[in-house]
Amino acid sequence: GGGLVLLAHMDTQRYTSSTVPVVTADRVSADGKNPLGADARAGMAALLYAVERAVNTNLPLKPFTLAFTTKGRQNMAGARHLVLPESVRCGFVFDAPLDPGGYTVSSHGVAQFSADVLGRSADAATEPEKGVCAVSIAARALAALKFGRHDAETTSNIGTIAGGSEPGTVPLAAMVR
Repeated sequence: GGGLVLLAHMDTQRYTSSTVPVVTADRVSADGKNPLGADARAGMAALLYAVERAVNTNLPLKPFTLAFTTKGRQNMAGARHLVLPESVRCGFVFDAPLDPGGYTVSSHGVAQFSADVLGRSADAATEPEKGVCAVSIAARALAALKFGRHDAETTSNIGTIAGGSEPGTVPLAAMVR
């Protein structure tokens, strides 16, 4: 409840079970072979510690919402399906690559699209004229789009393109994500 949400994400970019933390006088970092995943863990720890301390010291609090999301790195699936109370008007997201004390005023979101292109398969050696190459259609469509930075806040890219099933065949299908 309340007009404030405090949020952290629970996932790391890659699995971290084999990470060896390197602890020095002023920081904890990864050994360089695997990610530390500290941004997610630090955000969760900060929020849980603050709530625990407030409860244990009987600190009077205004109502607020505490939320944890998943799949932030892949496709924002956790945040996309998060339903906040209508009373929430602002929030703090504990996830940033900044030095302690730094903060971000706003951040990007994610919008995804996908396209499945269907052509017509044919034997590329004996009757290619009977085929319609799905990979070629997808390539022409992508060539007509602009990728990279569009303005100060907007970028776009294609993460995956695949098509065809075997050499010597006009590709029946292609997929763009």
